[in-house]
Amino acid sequence: MEFIEGLLLFVSLLGVSGMGDGSADVQDLKVLKVTSILSAPFLMKSSDPKNILEGNDRYSGYIKDLLDMITGHLNINYTIQLVADGRYGALQAGNGTMIWNGMVRELIKGRADVAASDLTMSYMRRQVVDFTTPYMSLGIVLLMNKRDVTSMVEDGIGDIFFLRPFSYSVWVCLVVAAVVITALFYLINRFDPYEERSRGEAPEESGVLGSLWLVAGGLTLQGSSKRPRSAAAFVLSAIWWSFSIIFLATYIMALVSTQARVMFAVPSLKVRALDDLLKQPHMTVGCISGGSTMNFFRTSKIPIYLRIWDKMEKDVGSFVNTTSVAIQRVRKGGYAYLGESTLVDYAVRHSCDLVKVGGHLDSKSFALATPKGSAYTRPISNVLTKLNEDGSLTMLKTKWWRSLVVCQDGFEIVPDMFHPSDSPQFRSRDTIDLSVARCNFIYLLFGVCLALVTLAIEVLVFRNKRQPPADELKRELTESGTNTTA
Repeated sequence: MEFIEGLLLFVSLLGVSGMGDGSADVQDLKVLKVTSILSAPFLMKSSDPKNILEGNDRYSGYIKDLLDMITGHLNINYTIQLVADGRYGALQAGNGTMIWNGMVRELIKGRADVAASDLTMSYMRRQVVDFTTPYMSLGIVLLMNKRDVTSMVEDGIGDIFFLRPFSYSVWVCLVVAAVVITALFYLINRFDPYEERSRGEAPEESGVLGSLWLVAGGLTLQGSSKRPRSAAAFVLSAIWWSFSIIFLATYIMALVSTQARVMFAVPSLKVRALDDLLKQPHMTVGCISGGSTMNFFRTSKIPIYLRIWDKMEKDVGSFVNTTSVAIQRVRKGGYAYLGESTLVDYAVRHSCDLVKVGGHLDSKSFALATPKGSAYTRPISNVLTKLNEDGSLTMLKTKWWRSLVVCQDGFEIVPDMFHPSDSPQFRSRDTIDLSVARCNFIYLLFGVCLALVTLAIEVLVFRNKRQPPADELKRELTESGTNTTA
């Protein structure tokens, strides 16, 4: 019995010691054939006027350095082969069936051992290939030309730019408040005994037009020639004038901010909402044909994203084959590109006429892909985990994204621009809505109530002063009756 237990323990120890990171198995395999695609800064062609470059030295970039690290840990060699059709990998119709293209097809056909590029992990691709541990996280963002963003902001302001600082609900509430205050001033002029007896001015000054002129004077901080005499009129005037000061100060600051963005065209200019982009007939919205971004919008159930997909399908030339072509079209103007944040960040840092608008629309990852059941998947994943833990991946990204920056001020992220919600908290911060301005109107409502209470008190006090006391009235009636009898 003890012999059997010892034998089982020996076999289990052999199994554990043989697991490792798989590097021993990898070393027995052939040279690693890597399929990739040119996409700066992941993989670019190198040039050296003095020497003729051969093999892997013909390329440089993030992927090239990453492959050097991985193969160095595994003690193997590799060779880079660019995919013939320049595609990442998507299903397409062919010979009556759906077939894969790009780097994914190279893996399926056994013409490559690893696909190393800015290849996104997706559900459809996982059905036909394996993915290693992700080496980078990212999301979909919008890349635009600064001129196009400035033009959209100017179009959004239009001829009625002076109404832009406040939302329609605030303007409606302001008009209603002015009408109510005018009516209340008129009531005070008509029914407040102290205001009426002390008046002495022309009759039209206490009418509706006079009350409206008093309200307009307070709203424009011009005052009025008429001085309030009753307590109710004094209370209402003080509340209305203080409300007007706060309202005008807020309006002027918002208006100056809006106009300054257009005049100086700073990189922080932002599209008011994603709907504004869809309303631009001269703007084409697009992405990489057959990529994960295209599939994201095609399969999304969020209404705003569905409208983007509809516009992509209707517009001519929405889809491009490579990121470099998309960037060239954005620089020419009239084209908005939806792509992975890593590539957009790189483009913005190296092209000062480009700007990244909005935050991430989704969350995804880049990883290396291998054929189904490949012996390379596990050891490469183990190496990527180690590189992430010791900070090598972070330093590698810093090398290719931040150390070669051309435009220091060209990188601009405007958060919450593309959130699918239509609630007020995701609207433009240039427009002040009722949720922000409601405190001012609550303050004004308090003043109206206080003025009405004051008016009621003044009317009651005045009536009591005019009415004689009950004992004096009884005595006068008695004396009158006595004189009649006599």
